[in-house]
Amino acid sequence: FLLCFMVPLFGLRTYAPLNSVVSNLGLVYAAVCICCPPRGVQRRAAKAALLVLYPLVTVALPLGLHYWATHPHLPRPSDLPWPTQSAPAPPGPGVKAVPAPPPPPPPPP
Repeated sequence: FLLCFMVPLFGLRTYAPLNSVVSNLGLVYAAVCICCPPRGVQRRAAKAALLVLYPLVTVALPLGLHYWATHPHLPRPSDLPWPTQSAPAPPGPGVKAVPAPPPPPPPPP
């Protein structure tokens, strides 16, 4: 009940009309998997795997595909803001290197 009804109901709540349809189909799917399992699925673990498969296919896969389609650029390690162990890169073409300020004069004796 929780896997096939509640997970699609809350996981797909941004797709409001779709989430109730998928949840109700999940109840039917759960009843069929438990009462009339396929011929090769008679053990309890295999029935549990069929029940886990429903939310993976109807919730996790569509949400993952949607995220992948709307966020195509993933940052490379070189784009990350924190410093790395390597030396800084030299300035590119058209960028003037700013010289370091001269050291302060020594104090008078």
